[in-house]
Amino acid sequence: MIGTFVIVILIVLAFKAASISAPMNGSYGWDTASPQSQGMDGERLTRLKNDLAQSDTDAFLVVRNDRIVYEWYPNRYKVALGRFTEDLKGGNILAAGKDIARAFDPRKAPERRRHNLGAIAKSLEMGIALMIAVDAGKIGLDDPAWMYIPAWKDDAVKSRITIRNLATQTSGIENVRFPFETEGWKGQFSRSTASRFSLANTMAQVQSEPGTEYVYSSTGFYSLAYAISASLQGSDDTDIRHILDENVMRPAGIPPEDWDISYSGATYDVDGMELYAPAGAYTARAIARVGQVLLHRGQWEGQQLLPAASSDAILTYGAGPDVVRPPETPGTTIGGWTNFDGLWPEIPRDAFVAVGANHKVLLIVPSLDLIVVRLGGSLTGEGLWTEQGAPYFEALEQYLLNPVVGAVDIGSAAAK
Repeated sequence: MIGTFVIVILIVLAFKAASISAPMNGSYGWDTASPQSQGMDGERLTRLKNDLAQSDTDAFLVVRNDRIVYEWYPNRYKVALGRFTEDLKGGNILAAGKDIARAFDPRKAPERRRHNLGAIAKSLEMGIALMIAVDAGKIGLDDPAWMYIPAWKDDAVKSRITIRNLATQTSGIENVRFPFETEGWKGQFSRSTASRFSLANTMAQVQSEPGTEYVYSSTGFYSLAYAISASLQGSDDTDIRHILDENVMRPAGIPPEDWDISYSGATYDVDGMELYAPAGAYTARAIARVGQVLLHRGQWEGQQLLPAASSDAILTYGAGPDVVRPPETPGTTIGGWTNFDGLWPEIPRDAFVAVGANHKVLLIVPSLDLIVVRLGGSLTGEGLWTEQGAPYFEALEQYLLNPVVGAVDIGSAAAK
């Protein structure tokens, strides 16, 4: 009887706490519209959502013509009820009360949840930060990377790696599948984020001639983060987070609580520099807003936040005409991938994707004025990682890209 009374009190307090919580502040200027009004088939999107809900999807957001036409997150009340029930069964009354409080706290609403970006950070953070530094004259895409990574200057092979090679994953630098590696320097790389920059620069080997072959390399992006940061030293903008905030995030109206870079914003002191890991956590809407800036070639509400050429470099093929890659893998951009050669026949050739482990996806299709964000587990129900190549990208094409683009009425005269 006392236990039941306590539970009731906790639930009442949870509702009370929710009623006095700060109002949600996650819209920042989003317009919404029905799918049909923007030339999309709402029934097909709902069928896709239902399929995605079966594959551990945490967020599904579709933007067309700068309007949110579809937005779905798992039912937080249903999730909370499941956790509440489990905690009660385990006798954890306090945790059960917190489950209910979280469910009704608008600050914990699904659209306010920040998601680990995985390799999406290659584009949204490192790609954009690199192009900001390029525009400022701090670094060049075709500069030898040793200009910013002195340890490579006298290396017979690494001295030929360019910044473009690092950004398009054509440096040839071997990958480390963290957190799965356990032995030697790769094990240390997996266990210690702080050591990754130095290990990438000094221990990782080059597996192919720089600039000739696509080799997936998260390792190389730690070297790129190091190089970008080194190029900024001695200026007013000395770190990657600051230039992202000043040039894109703040002007685009993205609240600071909706995004962060590195691992929980952590910095790492390496060679006298404060470095950020190529990682981050964004809400689905924050990802989509950055996607809007890129889709509009760097413009946002009349302001040119990024030069058009910089946005183009992120969205279009940039690895070089003779780069060899597996036939099932799309071509690389500065930090992302593109369908420029029609690898995915049902998808427009200007389609760009930023992807992360277990099918975290940002899709941008400028010709369709379409942006899609999907976050969560693998689309196949099995753990898939970007470096696996064919299985990863084939699942992406089959279970997300084809269905969502198929919901667009190509011949529609949708409102702009």
